[in-house]
Amino acid sequence: MTEEFVQKILDPFCTTRTTRNVGLGLSLLAQTARETGGDILVQSVPDKGTFVRADFRPDHIDMKPLGNITDTVMTLIAGNPQVDFLFSYLREGKGYCLDTREIRSALEEVPINSSEVLSAIRSDLCEGLQSLQKIRNVPL
Repeated sequence: MTEEFVQKILDPFCTTRTTRNVGLGLSLLAQTARETGGDILVQSVPDKGTFVRADFRPDHIDMKPLGNITDTVMTLIAGNPQVDFLFSYLREGKGYCLDTREIRSALEEVPINSSEVLSAIRSDLCEGLQSLQKIRNVPL
């Protein structure tokens, strides 16, 4: 994305879609993060990639449930096999990281969205997030 486009990316009426002229995803993510005292960061280098970071304060009274993180990440990977995702989740100084670039390099010719690979990714993601859930026994 161009720097100009990144500057307006959090506007709900900013989108690259041609089927409709609203793009609520990042604007809602930003709103949700900010309601908890967190924030969002979007950085992009044209023809290289885009980095999106959303920080939430889970102990804030306005923190909404995050929903099923595993299903969300899996849907993104399965539906966008050409996109590299770096997902990291930090909780009380401990973290879990899933980097599709590392997975892709180990796969050689096997597509990342093949059922066997997606099953392995799901298992790793579930295990990693469950290990963080055990910290103070607070649900994700």
